[in-house]
Amino acid sequence: MEEYKDLVRGFLSERAYAFRIRSGLTQEVMAERMRISCRAYSDLERGNHCFSALALLTFLAMFGPEELSALVLDFRDRLDKFETGEL
Repeated sequence: MEEYKDLVRGFLSERAYAFRIRSGLTQEVMAERMRISCRAYSDLERGNHCFSALALLTFLAMFGPEELSALVLDFRDRLDKFETGEL
């Protein structure tokens, strides 16, 4: 089960970083928008901690419908590759 947590943590940390850079935001702004501390956001982005339910939902709320759909499909693809040993 731990490997699935690592998969989710890595996926979300990559996506959070990519979203922040693409949006031209600082870690401080991301933390503020997600209603968490700067330290907590930094830890999430580096993959040191998992997203809480609140942080995850506020992060996902930043996406438009197409982006959100693409995110879910990308995760499903990564999960499928993980489960078939392609990752």
